Amino acid sequence: KTKPTISAGTASPAANANGWNNTNVTVTFSCSDPGGSGAVSATDVKTLSSEGANQSATGTCTDKAGNSNSATKSGISIDKTKPTVVYSGNLGTYAVDATVNITCTASDTGGSTLASSTCANITGLGSSFGPGPHTFSATATDKAGNTASASTTFTVGVTVAALCNQLKQWVQASAAYQKLKPAQKAIADLAWNAACQAAAKLPPLTPAQKQTALKVLKIAVDVLVAGGYLTPAQAQAIMNMAALL
Repeated sequence: KTKPTISAGTASPAANANGWNNTNVTVTFSCSDPGGSGAVSATDVKTLSSEGANQSATGTCTDKAGNSNSATKSGISIDKTKPTVVYSGNLGTYAVDATVNITCTASDTGGSTLASSTCANITGLGSSFGPGPHTFSATATDKAGNTASASTTFTVGVTVAALCNQLKQWVQASAAYQKLKPAQKAIADLAWNAACQAAAKLPPLTPAQKQTALKVLKIAVDVLVAGGYLTPAQAQAIMNMAALL
């Protein structure tokens, strides 16, 4: 008449430090029969394959006399779905004076929620990244240990108009320029205009002529640096851009 005994069960694989699994979980229940007739089976095995938090599995043991007993293993959480990493707003190509504004979004739909993410928005003027292609990547991991990655690439291009606009913005935003009176600002504007005129001659020139024009541009840029209208880093950025025209 005595019911068999059954343990609460052992889950395999064990959950991670966050209490989640990212694979199927097998629960093994151990059976024994103190009544004397003997258990029909020494174990009962249940496998959980569905995603979800705090799931449970129930095992049953029956002895040869027909007595049965059950036990439940609870607290099993499964998330097999990788998180998502998405870049949005990438226009592909930007001028040096254009604003790059790319959003990175990481999310988890499997249920465990995110544990970590390197996702970061990409913002700034094209000139802050420098001419040429630029690739950014991000990785996200959920609490079940699933990982996903994504990347995005854009190219910063150089045109005479964009270079001149960037040069104008930097000069007119400088503290030295802001302190000038209107008549003095007009004189300072002549300096960056002279630099633009030198840059405008670059595209159709032969290599030798281009080097001469770059030297002229360098003189104009150095004048702006000496006056405090450009930082050395900005001046170098202008020269790097001009070299690509």
